[in-house]
Amino acid sequence: MIIVKSPLRISLGGGGTDLPNYFQKYGGFVIGIAINRYITIVINQNLKNRFELKYSEYEISKKISGIKHKIIKECLKLFSVKQGLEISSFSDVPHGTGLGSSGAFTVCLLKALHEFFNKKISNRDLVYLAFKIERTILKRPVGYQDQIASCYGGITKQVYDRKGFNVKKIKPTNKIINEINKNFLLIYTGIQRNSEEILKTQENKSKNEDTKIIQNLDEIKKIGKQVYKMINENNFKNYGSFLNKHWEAKKKLNYKINNRNSKKIIKICKKNKVEGLRVVGAGAGGYILAYSKNIEKLKKELTLKNIIFIKFKLDTIGTDVIYNNNLIK
Repeated sequence: MIIVKSPLRISLGGGGTDLPNYFQKYGGFVIGIAINRYITIVINQNLKNRFELKYSEYEISKKISGIKHKIIKECLKLFSVKQGLEISSFSDVPHGTGLGSSGAFTVCLLKALHEFFNKKISNRDLVYLAFKIERTILKRPVGYQDQIASCYGGITKQVYDRKGFNVKKIKPTNKIINEINKNFLLIYTGIQRNSEEILKTQENKSKNEDTKIIQNLDEIKKIGKQVYKMINENNFKNYGSFLNKHWEAKKKLNYKINNRNSKKIIKICKKNKVEGLRVVGAGAGGYILAYSKNIEKLKKELTLKNIIFIKFKLDTIGTDVIYNNNLIK
C-alpha cells in the first residue's frame, strides 16, 4: 500500500500569468503558496485483478480503456499497468473551488504510481508530467502554478518564459509565516464550478493579443513582483491593498468571474473592515481569500450568517509519501 498527499494552493500574486498563451510572449511571474489542505491518494494491489477506483464516484473496470476518470486513465496508461489496482482519493475541500485540486490530484497520483512501481522522479519532472497529462493529452486550459505549488510546497517564486518555468522556493521568516497562518481566511461561496470556459476565453484572448486582457495580465504580473519584494523585505503590512488590486484586475479578465454569491460575501467582508480580498482561482465561485488583521471578528460574523470558511496554514513540504508498505518490491 502507498499513501501520498499533495497540498492545494493559493497564488499571492501573478496568478493567470502561468498560462502558456500569455507567458510565451510576455513572460509570467507567480508567487504561490501551498496550504495545509490536501489531496490524498491510496494505491493498493487488487487481488481480483481489476481496477477499483474510489473518488467522488465508484468505478470498477477490468481494463484501463474502460476507466471513465480521464486523469486516472491517462496516468495508468503511462505506466502500461497490467495488474489490477485499487486507487482511492480524498480531498479536504470540494473540487472546482479554485485551490488547484485538479493539478494537485494529478501530481499526487503520478507520485503514488512512481512510488508503487519503484521509480524515481524529481519535482521538476513531476510538474512537467502532470502538466502534459492535463494540457497536452486532455487539452485542458491549465497553467503550471497548481502543479508547482503542490510539488514543491512552501512559498514559490515562479518565473515563466518561452523555455518553460524556473522555480525558487523562498525561505520565509517567522514573521511572514505568522502573517499567512494568522491573517488569512478562505470563505466558501457555496459554488463549485468548471473553470475551463473562463480559462479558455482568457487564453484565446491572450493568443489573439487582446489589448485589455494583456494589460490586465501585465498588471497582475506586476502585483506578483511587488508581493515578492514585500516578502524579501519581510514586510506584509500593505498586502491587503495588493490583494484588492489583483481582484480589480482579475474582474476585467471575464465578467463571469464575479457573481451574486461572491458579491454578498465581499460586502460582509468590507463591513468588517477586511484589508484585502479576491476570489481565488479562475473565479465564478469557489473560495474568497480574505486578509485581515482582525480575522477573529470576521469569523464571528460569518459564523452568525452560517457562511462556511476555513483557516489554513502554510504547507512547507509539498507532495509527500506518508506511507509505503509496497509488497511488490
